[in-house]
Amino acid sequence: MGLFRITIEGLGGHGVDRGKGDGETVYFDIDGETADFLAARLVLDLRAKGVEVKKATLEHWPADLGYDVPGPVDDLLTGIRTGRFE
Repeated sequence: MGLFRITIEGLGGHGVDRGKGDGETVYFDIDGETADFLAARLVLDLRAKGVEVKKATLEHWPADLGYDVPGPVDDLLTGIRTGRFE
């Protein structure tokens, strides 16, 4: 058994609870249809199958993809947001 990583880059349909800022908890409605909800659902499904998920984040407008002002990062395990939407 070993570690693995899933990386997905997508466009559109993301950014729930945009009023929430740094250190606040974002609530992912698991029955929703946005990218945020679907990513959180994937994490829950993996954990339900016995996968020990070590890290799961959703980065909005990541700097390494060329955005001058990166958006917040949502921790899909804790729901805590780092940063804020501008």
